[in-house]
Amino acid sequence: MDKKAYSYKLTLEGLTNPQGEKIENEPLNLNFQNHDDLFKILELSKSKTIFKNSNDTTEFFLGLKLLSEVLLRNRNEQNSLTDELYEVVAEFMKKLKGR
Repeated sequence: MDKKAYSYKLTLEGLTNPQGEKIENEPLNLNFQNHDDLFKILELSKSKTIFKNSNDTTEFFLGLKLLSEVLLRNRNEQNSLTDELYEVVAEFMKKLKGR
């Protein structure tokens, strides 16, 4: 466990399928770490007008932070697919922080 990282628990629970029927899967619990205070970032994201729907903005920032953290942690691994993605995400994050 990294002492410089925040620890989180994310629970994903299915509610309904496209037909409106209840999903019977067990919830997925994911424990993970991130170098950022995600609650602070999600609070700051409320002032960003990237999408008209505020829930879309929250989903976007949460997904982006989860993706970018995994890429950052694994940036020294030899993987041509993630190397290319890392470069694009890094550039995008710079632009986003400048807004």
